[in-house]
Amino acid sequence: MPRTFQGYLFPNNAEYARAKKEWELIGTLRKEKDLRNPKVAIQLYEKAIASHTFRTVVGYSFLKELQDAAVGPGGVKDVEALKPIELSKEVGGREAMDAQELKKYKLLYGKSASDVKRFKVVIGFFVVLVLGIIFITYRTQYSVFTYFKDYEAEIENRVIEEYGEWEARLDERERALGEGGE
Repeated sequence: MPRTFQGYLFPNNAEYARAKKEWELIGTLRKEKDLRNPKVAIQLYEKAIASHTFRTVVGYSFLKELQDAAVGPGGVKDVEALKPIELSKEVGGREAMDAQELKKYKLLYGKSASDVKRFKVVIGFFVVLVLGIIFITYRTQYSVFTYFKDYEAEIENRVIEEYGEWEARLDERERALGEGGE
């Protein structure tokens, strides 16, 4: 549903409805009051500013009209003599969200907060897993970190060393038997 009114596109339904109400009030004021009269314009302007009657761009446009009408003969010398128009936080702000949009954002935030918690748990699990793998890898002889070693040569050297030790023991026994036999 488009929320366009008087040439303005409103961000939510609440501001759109408020602008329509302000437009109706402006229409009533234009019918009942002579806004070209600077004194009437000043009186209306000051009352509207004091009571914060207008809070949308439609209302602010009307306040600007009243400022312009108040300047001149029978009114103020320039716009600076009048109180400035205070912009409401609602204009394009978060306070202007209607209930449905606010509920949607709260729901999305709630989901993202729970997603962050799940993400932290998963990351914690993976950190513990990786630390465990690294610990186990360093404790074993054959691991990812020693993958590129030449295991065949290492095993061959061990066998040769064992064979050499075995041969040396065998030679000693032969000598012992040879000496005992003579």
